Amino acid sequence: MSEFNNCVRDVELAEHPYFDSQFSWCRNWKEERVLRNLDRILCNHGWFKKYRASMVNVAAPSNSDHCALNVSVYPDIPQEPRAFKYQHFWSQHTYFQGIVSKFWEKDIVGDGMFVLHYKLKEVKKELKRLNCDEFSNISSRVKEKCIELETANEKVYGGCLDVEYLARAVELTKDYEGLCKDESELYQSKGRMSWYKDGYVNTSLFHKSIKCHQSRNRIVHIQDETGLLIENYDRVKGIVVELYQK
Repeated sequence: MSEFNNCVRDVELAEHPYFDSQFSWCRNWKEERVLRNLDRILCNHGWFKKYRASMVNVAAPSNSDHCALNVSVYPDIPQEPRAFKYQHFWSQHTYFQGIVSKFWEKDIVGDGMFVLHYKLKEVKKELKRLNCDEFSNISSRVKEKCIELETANEKVYGGCLDVEYLARAVELTKDYEGLCKDESELYQSKGRMSWYKDGYVNTSLFHKSIKCHQSRNRIVHIQDETGLLIENYDRVKGIVVELYQK
């Protein structure tokens, strides 16, 4: 069994998420029925990347004690607007205070609630732009800056005494440490600090785990009040909205 587990790990396969029943095997004893999940579908990163909205359904058993596993592939679910989330590390950026002050000190005509809403809305727009310009692809930027720093340190430790080059190495060290701090706070805010502490944040394993996790979190179909399985995206969204409106 350990050899099989090692093989699955080496080829980087992950278990495909299930819908509905989690049990695929049953010991059909009348007195004591035993249910287990013995059958699984394993997929690689390419599958989760290409078929982001797929799901495994455990078929009803026939005369066998094992159930068939059916894979359903759905069209890509449209990306809905994401909720705005404030990131603490934005406040450490040079432009942060200026962005907030620019809109908070602006004179707006209206009642207090309107003024507050307007200022928060404008600050949000600028912070989203700041995040896109300065903090997007943070892990890739950390990796690139690390390579630059290693190249610079090779020459410094190789005996290079050029003053400008030494100053450049110091500047790269400062930039690298700043990016690492931003990356740490970003993944901590996303609840993935254990990956960061274990040193797996910028690995292919980490990003493949993210894809698998996103696949598990997708809602591709839902049962309505009559028990009918709804797979149309707009109808699924409508049922969810109606549920929370009640």
